[in-house]
Amino acid sequence: MSNELNYNLLKVLILLNEQRNLKKVANILGNTESAISKHLSKLREQIGDPLFIRGNVGLEPTLVLQEMLPQIENALQQIDNAIFPESKFIASEYKNTIHIAMHSVTIKYYASKIYSILRKRFPHSVIVIETWTEVTEQEILDGKIQIGVNFLNADRTKQIYQKKLLETVQVIAVSHSHGANTWEEVIQAPFAQIRVSGWNDKKQHFVDVCRKNGIRLNYQLRTDDLMALQRFVLDDNMAMVGIRAMMDEKEFKFIEIPEKLRINLSFAACIKLTNRSSPLHIELEKIIQKIIV
Repeated sequence: MSNELNYNLLKVLILLNEQRNLKKVANILGNTESAISKHLSKLREQIGDPLFIRGNVGLEPTLVLQEMLPQIENALQQIDNAIFPESKFIASEYKNTIHIAMHSVTIKYYASKIYSILRKRFPHSVIVIETWTEVTEQEILDGKIQIGVNFLNADRTKQIYQKKLLETVQVIAVSHSHGANTWEEVIQAPFAQIRVSGWNDKKQHFVDVCRKNGIRLNYQLRTDDLMALQRFVLDDNMAMVGIRAMMDEKEFKFIEIPEKLRINLSFAACIKLTNRSSPLHIELEKIIQKIIV
């Protein structure tokens, strides 16, 4: 990498990552597409990497750039904050819509409590609480969603800062009428699984751990609806992996998972890395952390 890197071009790099299109970036900056292309060529020369390659839906960042972007964005944000300090943030005067994304497990147990506090702290804002989907991470990066709540995921892009909120205790849950009472007995039963976008839609964490230990669970159902999943477990004599604190002991019987098969499962608040020091995002994170404990 050249030690004469033109730092003024780094904002162009950030915009290219957000827009994935030279013409769009040119329009934003009031410049020509040719000029943006020259800027990109200069950056490629200075950094010593292609930075972007053309994909089916536009420019795609290289692995080198993906690793660099969080630090670049954070550094530029700190410079902007130093030169253009924000005025004091007053939540009660904030009027813009607040968008929060939560996966189905947290929506059921925490959404109403979070809304109640937000309503008091942000009396003039419309509060949107939606289910985490396959596009949520990109919407967080695009600024369409201010904060999300999901399970802590080591595979999530480093451009999203994950604040650990709560560690969970997982168990196998069955109905009280189910014949299984031990781990050895319950692994013979049919299983139902909750699908959580942004967590186990691409990687089956618990399933993978079991397989590595020679255990193949008999999964017969997968759904992204937690309430429906629990009904299937109760009505169809199935088993599920659940979070103990979020299940009713009057309805379910719990069977401990052997220690060697347990996975680290924690709730996390998810914020675009460059918004980590934003007063609005700090306030939202505090509110959510107060509830999810």
